[in-house]
Amino acid sequence: MKSRLILASVTALALGAFACGDDSTESNNSTNNTATNNATTSTNNATTSVSDNTGKVWESDYQLRFDSLTFDQGTAAVGLNAILASNFDQELDFPIVVLIDVADIVTASSTATIRGGSGLKTATAGEYSWDPDGDENYEAATLTGDSGEFQGILQNLNFVATFVTETDTQKVVIPIQKLDVSGNIRLSEDASTASIENGRMSGYVTQADGEATQITLVPGGAPVSIAALFKTTNLNYNSATGEIVTKGTGDSWLLTAGFTAIPTVIAGQ
Repeated sequence: MKSRLILASVTALALGAFACGDDSTESNNSTNNTATNNATTSTNNATTSVSDNTGKVWESDYQLRFDSLTFDQGTAAVGLNAILASNFDQELDFPIVVLIDVADIVTASSTATIRGGSGLKTATAGEYSWDPDGDENYEAATLTGDSGEFQGILQNLNFVATFVTETDTQKVVIPIQKLDVSGNIRLSEDASTASIENGRMSGYVTQADGEATQITLVPGGAPVSIAALFKTTNLNYNSATGEIVTKGTGDSWLLTAGFTAIPTVIAGQ
């Protein structure tokens, strides 16, 4: 098994990335939570492919795991990308695990439910369990059978990252609210498994939650809040009105990202 991530070795990289992550271009004041879905013009790792599942018979449930996640340029979390890229390796002791369960699928009515959240490796290779700090709720989603197009809003997603140094193991939980998840689900030839090649997600972290979430970047050093890393000058979202606002005037950071996901097994599902 590969050696554990030594957080000190990436601290300078992370801080440098956050220092460069403030995009001086201000978002316009488009209304809505829908605007979060449209803030997707930045470079990300997702493709624009559309699935063709014509003639395939859907099962009622598909379990998936993120195998990549890239925050968009201009979002406050862009500085996490370097750390994310190196920590999806499942041979690490504590990799990043983000799970999605698409359940209750009824293609005739284009409906489904969706649960998402962080996960943990189990003793069985390739099998995962939900992180106990996550939200257990399933939310309503739409799903079109032939194209696999889906969309759902997770009210809360606790994004969990575990950082390991030579002397400590640190679990950091970043609470993301109203996470809008969308993309096209591609079924395997026999429709037994599913994958996502063009996933999009957008949600927000409030300033209060950012200030309450602490991370120790340097072993033995003082903890730093997520708010200090994201910067209050980047607060670009009003959580009460659902509007993107001029940077520095909001109460939250709007985070948008692209992701891909592959089939997995979630214990107990």
